[in-house]
Amino acid sequence: MNAGRLRMNAGRLPLFCDIALAERIERAEVGLIAGAAEAARRRRPEAGGFAIPVAGGLATFAEAASPFNKVAGLGFGDAPGAEALDEIERSFADRGVPVQVELADAAAAGCDIAVVTTQPGSKSQQNVQRRGFDLLYTRAVLVKGP
Repeated sequence: MNAGRLRMNAGRLPLFCDIALAERIERAEVGLIAGAAEAARRRRPEAGGFAIPVAGGLATFAEAASPFNKVAGLGFGDAPGAEALDEIERSFADRGVPVQVELADAAAAGCDIAVVTTQPGSKSQQNVQRRGFDLLYTRAVLVKGP
């Protein structure tokens, strides 16, 4: 894993919309992933699907390798508490998948620093850099085998 403490370029303009439209888009996505996770739970209850509301958004797990395994809509409600984030991390870890978070436009909310963890050189790293983040450092996380 490559953990980067990234500084957001707060002086940039939004990609294509204002905050109100971004919120409507995120709400629509939250509805979509909630429906997909519920359908997966009905189809395969043994997969352990879930939908956890968090800070105006939703964390969902549908089934292994699903594109609906993510947290969306975060940033349009209150800031998430440590307990809520711990529950989400545990829920994904219990199913053996990483937490994937889609952040709303943090700069518009006054954020100038975010911490993002990605695989080195991955599409995720490229995406956060394309969104105006600057990589400040990397850190290797080593795990000792049994």
